[in-house]
Amino acid sequence: MPENMGRALVCLSEPAHFRLRLFLDGLLIGALTGAVIALYHVLLEGADWLRPEVYAFLRTAGPLWTVGWFLFLWGLSFIVWRMMRLDSMVGGGGIPDIKGILRGETRLRWARVLVGKFVGVVLSIGAGLSLGRGGPSVELGACVGAGVSRTAGRSNSEERFLLTAGAGAGFAAIFNAPLASLVFSFEELAKNFSQQVLMGVLGAAIAAGFVTQEVFGVGPMFAVGPVAAVPLGEMYLLLFALGIFSGGLGRLFNAFLLRSLAAWARLRVPDWLRVALPFLAAGILGFFLPDILSGGNFLVNRLVLGQVMPAALFLLLIGKFLFTGVCYGSGVPGGIFLPVLVLGALSGAVFAAGAAALGFLPPDLCPTFIIFGMAGFFSGSIKAPVTGSVFIMEITGSFEHLLAVVCVAAAAVLVNDLTGGRPVYDELYERSRRLCEGEAAKRGRHVMAEIHVGAGSRLANRTIAAIPWPPRAHVLNVRRGSEELLPQGALRLLAGDFLYVLTDEGDLQTLEQAAAEGSSLAQGSAERHGEEL
Repeated sequence: MPENMGRALVCLSEPAHFRLRLFLDGLLIGALTGAVIALYHVLLEGADWLRPEVYAFLRTAGPLWTVGWFLFLWGLSFIVWRMMRLDSMVGGGGIPDIKGILRGETRLRWARVLVGKFVGVVLSIGAGLSLGRGGPSVELGACVGAGVSRTAGRSNSEERFLLTAGAGAGFAAIFNAPLASLVFSFEELAKNFSQQVLMGVLGAAIAAGFVTQEVFGVGPMFAVGPVAAVPLGEMYLLLFALGIFSGGLGRLFNAFLLRSLAAWARLRVPDWLRVALPFLAAGILGFFLPDILSGGNFLVNRLVLGQVMPAALFLLLIGKFLFTGVCYGSGVPGGIFLPVLVLGALSGAVFAAGAAALGFLPPDLCPTFIIFGMAGFFSGSIKAPVTGSVFIMEITGSFEHLLAVVCVAAAAVLVNDLTGGRPVYDELYERSRRLCEGEAAKRGRHVMAEIHVGAGSRLANRTIAAIPWPPRAHVLNVRRGSEELLPQGALRLLAGDFLYVLTDEGDLQTLEQAAAEGSSLAQGSAERHGEEL
């Protein structure tokens, strides 16, 4: 019996003890991730404070100081370029990479990615590039999870759970939103509700939140505070209109992001120059439009407080929109999670200013619509409405807005659906997978996958013996509710069952697609193996 199969069977023979171990490992991962993210947060906040001071000095200093500043930015870009050469996962946001790792497409070299991503993101965002720290925080947490897993000698099966726990800890630590981190882990990463995932992420989120807030004293990224509640009876149409407006902009942002990536890929310049160009662009914008630099969480706080002139809102929205696409398309380390939220706040501010000018919205509700715009743009782009809604509840500290936020998020998701859109992280992941196809050896390494049988899938209502499994797949266990079932050939699988399957990494995505609602195992396996099933 292969060693990995033996470890998997031991875990499944005592599921309660296995979940306890995942919870305890999650606590350790969360504590370590919290410490990493706290340092990361302090450095980025310090850069956001120092950068305006630098540009204020340069505006009155001599031209040699300005030349020196641009040389300094070029030097930072060179360091970032060197960091990107450590590993392909150092560049970009991180969440598409984690999705690929969890689907068995590639393997995380956690130590070099942890160092390279940390340094690369601090220097890139610190220099003013319009990129986010949320996606990289998720990846840094996943690196910590992988490090703990491999140091402790955990199996490949457990490592997937611990990676998810670390990713959730990174989300909870950077946004001070533990509940949203749980929802994000299920809705965007795991794609199903699992007790094993729950216990790992729960322990990690608790520990990460405690370490960042209580030990290091890191406050919330968005200091918006409570905002006025919306009278739903009078505002339903306006809320849906906001969702359509902000969600439509989110859908447009996805298309622009992909076009930017394609344009940068066609640009025939040395890699070091590709990295340097957005740094130099940030240096120029620092003199003329500094509010669009960096992630922009400080801009959201100013919008809610009414410290931005209405006439400047449209310019800031367009500038942030374009500069974020340019920065992300270059492949520099940094994500889009935070810029998406900032663009959502700007879209809400533009909508609120227009509605207030037309007499449809009382001025005291403008800050509320700014916050709701974040949920709309987020749902129209990332297409994770539950995560977006819960996140808004946590940063405002009130659940009285829940129904109103859900209205905005639902309208935004419908816009994405009706225009043929997909979640931006799925699109980025698919693009990355196509580019890297055939690059890494995906077969020969066994992992244990937890697979949820969806209603209407080719696995539902079929016996285990009748299913054309991939050549080296072994069904180890079946969980139906709280009952553990032996995977005998005559056992008929039902929608809602959880399967624990030991399989090659290269077959993992095929199995997950087969178990999804309305999918076909025969088609996916035939495409992969060239078999008639």
